[in-house]
Amino acid sequence: MRANRWLYVAVVIVALAVAGRLVWQRVSGDAEARNDDVGLRAEVRPRNGEREVYVDLRAVAGGGPVVTVVGEIAYDAKLLRFERCESDAQQAGKELHVREVEPGRLRAVVVGSLDPMPGSSKVLACVFAAPGTARGRTVVRAKGEVADTTFVDRPFALEREVWLGG
Repeated sequence: MRANRWLYVAVVIVALAVAGRLVWQRVSGDAEARNDDVGLRAEVRPRNGEREVYVDLRAVAGGGPVVTVVGEIAYDAKLLRFERCESDAQQAGKELHVREVEPGRLRAVVVGSLDPMPGSSKVLACVFAAPGTARGRTVVRAKGEVADTTFVDRPFALEREVWLGG
């Protein structure tokens, strides 16, 4: 009977450790939300009295080939102000087109040659300004589709929590 109790305690401890790791992975700055094709990171950097939030959507090394991308980035326009986006798309003969369709929502398209983007390359990297007075947590969401040379669309929906302090 005592052995069963200790086994139960051990199972509970392991379950709590796994759950804690999953929660920590969701909120830690270094973790990446990803699927088989793309990964999403968000990083807060200090900048002249305010902060800059760098949001990076990358092709996953060893993942499926990324030839075209159509997607959206959603963010809280009360806390973040869109500044610019860039991409490694030109390495594969492609162009990045980005437009802020309304405050809090960007649309992006990466199109061009039929060459896949190199693994771990920046599909889309956007910079947002966060005023020094902004506090709390906010979420940045990326959703859309990537396609390969057979033009098979593969959807993605990823999000990253951003901690602005508090």
